[in-house]
Amino acid sequence: MLKREKGITLIALVITIIVMIILAAVVISIIMNGGLFKQANDAKEAQEKATLDEQAEMVAATARITKESNDKGLFLNIQEAVKGTPFEGGVTDNGDGTVTIKDSTGKEYIIDSNYNVSDKKPEEPILKGSSSESL
Repeated sequence: MLKREKGITLIALVITIIVMIILAAVVISIIMNGGLFKQANDAKEAQEKATLDEQAEMVAATARITKESNDKGLFLNIQEAVKGTPFEGGVTDNGDGTVTIKDSTGKEYIIDSNYNVSDKKPEEPILKGSSSESL
């Protein structure tokens, strides 16, 4: 009588490899076409903006509290309040009773004399007509 060998056959191995290739293709398709990386990047950007918004509000609140204990004025109170924040070194007196604070990325907020914070909208770049040279 012949002994039966134990182990996997070549057919079982090929089927297993084919199934793994199909699964890998499905996963890659979901990741790339489903926009998983784009969604993650959008969430990261939204979180960074929310963090900056919150820090700007904290600067205004700190300056408002500082105002109660001294009479230095809006600009100096804001300058004191930005110490240790991303806005340190980016304080500008606008001359109209408001102060602009800017972080290292260029994101700007305006704080008015009532210590209310508003988001300064970036100016839209002016698109100039491009001249193309023909060969």
